[in-house]
Amino acid sequence: MIEDINPFYSPHRWRHTIINSVNIPTTLRFTRRGFICALVTSRCHLGCANCMFASNMAEKRSETNTMTSDRVNALLKFVKDSNTGYFLVSGGGEGFLELPLMYQLIEGSSADITWMVTSGFWAHNEEKTKRILSECRAAHERGISNNPDREIVIRLSVDQHHVGRIGLPQDPLSYVRQIIGIFEQEHSRASGFSLMLHSLDGEQDLINILAKQLGGSVHLVDEKMHSDIKVTEQSIQIRLPSGFLIPVTFAKLLLSDMAADLRDEALLGSGLIARR
Repeated sequence: MIEDINPFYSPHRWRHTIINSVNIPTTLRFTRRGFICALVTSRCHLGCANCMFASNMAEKRSETNTMTSDRVNALLKFVKDSNTGYFLVSGGGEGFLELPLMYQLIEGSSADITWMVTSGFWAHNEEKTKRILSECRAAHERGISNNPDREIVIRLSVDQHHVGRIGLPQDPLSYVRQIIGIFEQEHSRASGFSLMLHSLDGEQDLINILAKQLGGSVHLVDEKMHSDIKVTEQSIQIRLPSGFLIPVTFAKLLLSDMAADLRDEALLGSGLIARR
């Protein structure tokens, strides 16, 4: 009999109890493709107010807040062994602060689709932008044997929070245009290597401004991946004069700090939260 207490008070004991008491048949096989979200680092220098992880650079880099190469290898083995199809290397920190680890993940991923999320802070310098995108593509090409049909997606966060912290005052979207321009020129014909933008609901005007600056047009699409798997998102495309298409998805901004903590007995007893 397990005590009826909050498992977060003693998570390790609960973990061991589950491991020792739950038996999974060795004949059990998972045939559908799974989903994994991995955070390479918890450090980020932007400090966006909407960040659910409250990421910052207050802590010095360590094995506690940043993955190591060995841990990345263990993660990649888990991606393969768990039959993962959807692999999101996401925020909770800016992964592109750790370029060798990001290249290692790109090369080693066996997932059908791997999203490499970034703010694009590195794109003010043209040569640096070219080098990073070229290294990402080279890592993808080295790792194609892991899954010949896989796709590596560089997913760029474009919203008022990121643009406000990264963009130049006189031309806030210049770094975004630089990434798009270099990708269009050097990588648009690459197989299994693509670029997409990710924004927030209510910021369609920002994407419209970007499309206009690029000389492109915006089109609504019914994109199967995000309508079937990421049901909270809507998707559009920016079509450039060359015909190059850039998918753009919009996620809901969830203000989790506005919710009352229902575990707070003092708050419940104060009458500030109505009991039903």
